[in-house]
Amino acid sequence: MPSLKNIIVKSPVYLSLRKTAVFKGARKFLFYPRVTSKSGFDNVYYCCVQKTASQWIRRIFEDPTVYKYTGLDVVPYEHLGLNEAVFDQPFPVGKVVAHLYVGFDTYDSIPKPRKSRAFFVTRDPRDAVVSWYYSAKYSHIPVYPMDEMRPKLAELDFDDGMKYVVDKLSAFGYFDAQRSWQESGEKVFRYEDLAEDHAGFIEQLLSFLEVPIPAEELQSLCDRFAFENFSGRKRGEENKFSHYRKGQPGDWKEQMSDDVYDYFARETGDLVKLLGYD
Repeated sequence: MPSLKNIIVKSPVYLSLRKTAVFKGARKFLFYPRVTSKSGFDNVYYCCVQKTASQWIRRIFEDPTVYKYTGLDVVPYEHLGLNEAVFDQPFPVGKVVAHLYVGFDTYDSIPKPRKSRAFFVTRDPRDAVVSWYYSAKYSHIPVYPMDEMRPKLAELDFDDGMKYVVDKLSAFGYFDAQRSWQESGEKVFRYEDLAEDHAGFIEQLLSFLEVPIPAEELQSLCDRFAFENFSGRKRGEENKFSHYRKGQPGDWKEQMSDDVYDYFARETGDLVKLLGYD
């Protein structure tokens, strides 16, 4: 006999309302556990640059287990931001703001409650260029800026396409955002740590945010968020048409020619060294 949950999620009403605000509240009531531990922070601000598993990390905060031990809802914020982001109004209290594509100065300008915590996720900028190239050319849905970049990349050979991506990321403020957070003194997590040991990354992240999840529930959470469960492949196996293309740090060594690397280095200066990737 089908469960009540299966009956609900397959009903026409559920399917028609699932993207509405009313539905989101009802979904939490129906499927989320009772909050057993409230966060010590009024808000959490999750900041990053693109291609740092931002969707994956946001889903951690949306997970019922994390909600159970924080009581914080997720406010999705997915605008590209970076050089263009401006915030003159505070976000609602009692939220995880996820995710903000912003440099540190922009984050610092956001009106915030007294008890808040922020962190930033960075990545080896060389791997970021490679990831952006494949995402823009093949896998990402054609929204800005991918809709502009994809036709251009189709016209260019691989090396020129990689240089084009370097130029675009520089123009977006991608490298400047990485630099600003590294110099800010705020908490910076590395994508590479996530890629090498996702369970360890989750544990460190939740520890930093003082989320008291018991060991058994934490292990279950980590199991749900294994790379294989999201990609359908083992880590390191490549599918250039997938949003989760490879998930393996250091791919730039196979992808960047000396010419492209020199071009990248001229544009980014000492960024690789500053971020600790040299």
